[in-house]
Amino acid sequence: MNRYDLDLIDRRRMELGWSIHELSQRSGCASYTLYEAQEGRRKLRGRTIKKLCAVLGLKMSDVVVSTDPLDRMARDMVRNDAALDAETRMIDQAATARNEDATGAARKQQE
Repeated sequence: MNRYDLDLIDRRRMELGWSIHELSQRSGCASYTLYEAQEGRRKLRGRTIKKLCAVLGLKMSDVVVSTDPLDRMARDMVRNDAALDAETRMIDQAATARNEDATGAARKQQE
């Protein structure tokens, strides 16, 4: 079962300057449901979170906080792979630039 980062949703709502009532109108979710969720008396369903994310410009993946340690581990592995890919690209670009510089210098010496 997943949990959701309601603080992130609330922070985004406040960044936009919206009241809970306005978020309710824009998302089609009942305002009392949102008030109760904010106070911790109600858990929101996935489809409600999806509606909120859509109007707030958030991704579901940003809001979902999994309670399953294997899900967290898999998410961390994906993030680590992405970081490693970015680092590898930077190293490849630097090596390519060095090779191009060396090739250019060698050509000048031959001339």
